[in-house]
Amino acid sequence: MYDNGITVLSLFDGMSCGQLALNRAGFNVSKYYACEIDKYAMQVTQINFPNTIQLGDVTKVNAKDLSKINLLIGGSPCQGFSFAGKQLNFEDPRSKLFFEYVRLLIAEISQPNDKGITWGDVREHGVNA
Repeated sequence: MYDNGITVLSLFDGMSCGQLALNRAGFNVSKYYACEIDKYAMQVTQINFPNTIQLGDVTKVNAKDLSKINLLIGGSPCQGFSFAGKQLNFEDPRSKLFFEYVRLLIAEISQPNDKGITWGDVREHGVNA
């Protein structure tokens, strides 16, 4: 289906563990965009995956400026929801970054998708989720 590889957008990329997992699972990744602001995590990513396209702050990313994304991955900061923290929920500004994930997901799924599998198609295509 993706003979030339997939294009990935990783939000809150950290040191690109998602990229490592995709490689180990045998996915051919042709383009990997990463949203990360921690300079040390970005340095580790660039050492291990020098072709990574660093986009920086997720709040500044416009999906229309990117190639068609086949896979969106990432886990937004969750300190505001942690029992170990103050449990500020969405009052913690880091927790509100979840909505950036949703914003970019909506921007991507509103684009024509003639090759990919959307969430609604998962079971139809025999993928057990």
